[in-house]
Amino acid sequence: MEKYESVREKIRKLQVLAERGYGGEVMAAKAGIERLCHRYGITPDELLEIQCNDKKERYTFAVGRTYLMRTLFTQCCCKVLKAKSIDIWNVGRDRIQLEITKAQSIELNELYEWHKANLERERDEHLKLLVEAYVMKHNLHSGLKNEDEDNPLTYEDLIRLRKLLLMESTLADIHFQKQLESKKL
Repeated sequence: MEKYESVREKIRKLQVLAERGYGGEVMAAKAGIERLCHRYGITPDELLEIQCNDKKERYTFAVGRTYLMRTLFTQCCCKVLKAKSIDIWNVGRDRIQLEITKAQSIELNELYEWHKANLERERDEHLKLLVEAYVMKHNLHSGLKNEDEDNPLTYEDLIRLRKLLLMESTLADIHFQKQLESKKL
């Protein structure tokens, strides 16, 4: 995975390339700056001004209702603002307002959106593994042999199997007990 770079750092690097680059580098850097400007609805001049402007305003962020996403957003806030605590205003059920600079709002939005997508991808992968680990732990398969069981395992298969075994070991040791008698009311 690529390491996340702040928006300001991206802009600074693109500006340097646009001013000192050669041929295609200049064109690509200018196009990158234009994409960032278009994404945030600002002009290149405003972009330069934003970097130097320390004026704080209230910005609203759609973070969702779940504890998971609110916690992730809060952690992103602490990283961008370099603070242990922050003042947050709840605006409705799924939105939060912060009093920050425009540059901080851009950086926070970029950081949160990247981590949100990454966390959701990780969560989905872990949920799939959790179901497979649960099935393994509780022996919930037919017992019939699969045709591909005789094929040698690839490196990726071995990594996946290791993850499954580790996840299985974290599951509670509670097992289904078949009831032989009917309950009397």
